[in-house]
Formats: sequence, C-alpha cells, structure tokens
Amino acid sequence: MQKLIENNPQNVWLFLGDSTMRRTFYHFIRMEKKCAVIKRCYIACHFMDYLKGNEYTAKRKEKGCNDNRNMGCLGAKYQCKLKSIEYLPIYFANNSTMGLPWNNITKFQALDLYFSLQPLQDVCVVNTGMHAAGHNYTDEEYTENVKLYLIFLSKYCRQIIWISITSVLGQDAYSQSNETILRWNHKIDTMITLTFKHIGYIDMYPMSTERSMHVDNVHMDSMFYNKAAQFFTHI
Repeated sequence: MQKLIENNPQNVWLFLGDSTMRRTFYHFIRMEKKCAVIKRCYIACHFMDYLKGNEYTAKRKEKGCNDNRNMGCLGAKYQCKLKSIEYLPIYFANNSTMGLPWNNITKFQALDLYFSLQPLQDVCVVNTGMHAAGHNYTDEEYTENVKLYLIFLSKYCRQIIWISITSVLGQDAYSQSNETILRWNHKIDTMITLTFKHIGYIDMYPMSTERSMHVDNVHMDSMFYNKAAQFFTHI
C-alpha cells in the first residue's frame, strides 16, 4: 500500500460505495481544509443529470419522484483547499441496468458518461458488498463482479483503494452474516493481490467488530468513520 502513495501528491478523489462509504466520505471532508460544496444531488430521479454535471439540490416532491425511497444524499462534490472530492452511490459491483427513469442504461454506461466529463481521478476509494451479502449472490458471482468492476474503474483511476466489508450485528431481521462477509473479504483480498498490482486493500473489518460502536445492524458510530477517514488524510 505504501508504494502506491509515497511521493505522489493527490488532487482529485472519488469515493464510490454504499452508505458506509458515504459516512467515511463526509468525515474525510471534515478533515480537509476550506471545503465548499460544488454540486449535490438529493433526489434519485435526478441522479443521471447529476452524473452529466448538473446540480439538483431541491428536496421538493416531484411528479414520478414523490416517495421517501427517492430521497437521500445521492451524490456530492466538494472543492477543498488541496483536493476535489466526490461521492457517488454505487451499492453493487455487478453491471446491472439502472432501470427507470434512467432509460435502462447499465451502471457502467452511466459511469462512462460521468468519466467522460471527469476523465481522470487520482484516487478512487471503493467498497461494495454489504448489500450483495443481503441477496443471493454466490462467492464466485460476487468475486467475479468485483473483478470486472475493478477492471472497469482501472481505465479511469490512477490509484484504487479497496475497502473491505465491515461486520454486522447479525440481527434476525437482516440476511447479512459475518461468516459470508469474512469469506468475501478474504476472496477479494486474494483476487486483488493476484490480479491488480496497482490496487491497495484496507481491511476495516477488525476495527468494526466492537459491538458497542454499532448504531444499527450495519452502520457504525461517528468515532468509527472518523478513524476510517484518517486512513486517507496523509495520502
């Protein structure tokens, strides 16, 4: 990991992942100096417009986009003193179609559109797996999806840092299990080591096993994400 980052100052950062990545992203922003919001997207119906470079900050209800499932932070870009830092919500590694109202384009096609306007990222911080662990993915499907996802991102990111899946409480209402998560983390770590020499791997699972730091089945408290963000403050 150190070889990836030494003597190589970084300026343009992209965080891609689920809600655990979003929390790390915002704690990272707080550690940077003089950050200003460049654009933000709150409404899922406007996410494709956001990828095209447009800003949608309105929280009002709109026709065809009027339920709570369409609300939430779905993209944010900040310009800080030394870094441009952005978060994109990418919950699954597989290249599925995005469905309506996005004309059923695939995830990679949508990201190709985004990268056509933002062609070069110095660092991409990536995670995925928590949502997949709650679905019926096999070990082989998950690993292959991540491999193809990393191959895709390698076209646009000078350096990639993969973040492992964190632990869960194992509550009965949810289908994720730490047994699956540990197995998947190991498979991705091995695959990255064998296949991607330019990709770093940070294992955040061990520090997430303290049950008192959980605020729900999958999310941790602010102290955890603050510590997670500190991994990147000297890069």
